[in-house]
Amino acid sequence: MYDEGMVNEDFLNLQSMRLQPHRRDSVLRAVTSYCFYCRSTFSSLTSQIEQERVNFTRVGELARDFYAKTCNIGAESVRRACVELVHASEKKDKDGMRVIFSPNYVPNQRVMCI
Repeated sequence: MYDEGMVNEDFLNLQSMRLQPHRRDSVLRAVTSYCFYCRSTFSSLTSQIEQERVNFTRVGELARDFYAKTCNIGAESVRRACVELVHASEKKDKDGMRVIFSPNYVPNQRVMCI
């Protein structure tokens, strides 16, 4: 996954920490917490984007927060998608946001930061 750009060094660090018996529980808690956060935030973002009148400010806030949480876990492709979502919300580009949420979407490798 690292070679494909899906995860970064932070993820590899978490992966190596899980092999250390005294750190295994903290890694499990971090990953589990991130997964629950993702589900909740993804649901909120989807709900916002499906509205007839999108609250682009709220979408941008959610995407920025998702970006910050994702940076801590090392999910690189999710981080890049968040950057693109922030940019789409700033442009008030509802169609662009829908593309990011499509099942076959692949984040732009060159997108680096918000």
